[in-house]
Amino acid sequence: MQKTDIDPRIINEMSHDDRTTPSRFDIDFFVRCKDGKVAMLNEPALWGIYRENEKNMSYEKFLDLTLNQKKSVEESSILNASDCVLLDQQITHYYQSHNLKDFLLEYFTNENNSWRLRDGYSKSQTISISYYFLSIINFCSMMII
Repeated sequence: MQKTDIDPRIINEMSHDDRTTPSRFDIDFFVRCKDGKVAMLNEPALWGIYRENEKNMSYEKFLDLTLNQKKSVEESSILNASDCVLLDQQITHYYQSHNLKDFLLEYFTNENNSWRLRDGYSKSQTISISYYFLSIINFCSMMII
């Protein structure tokens, strides 16, 4: 499955969000850490990391590079190494070698027309499954636009 970028209109809206009120984008996004690891951060955390570390680019450019995983997020008072998780290699392999239907059937149950993650996964496995599942959702949403 091909990776797609987050819609630039969403990144533009996020970068111009009103900082005097709670963020409209207080949802988790996957970002790249060092050493091939990933972390889940919300937009307010990304704003804090940007303010702490970035001096040579706009917040919109930072979001574009970070959310599209073209730039690793630096450790800060908001993000430390323990927040970053290495994607599970077995799940990565399964994602890369199977189709969407097989991936869903392997890791989710379909009950009453809704998909639910199966029980019993470690934190790393859960994050890995979520990471690839959100990649699928992002890909599908780009097909609709």
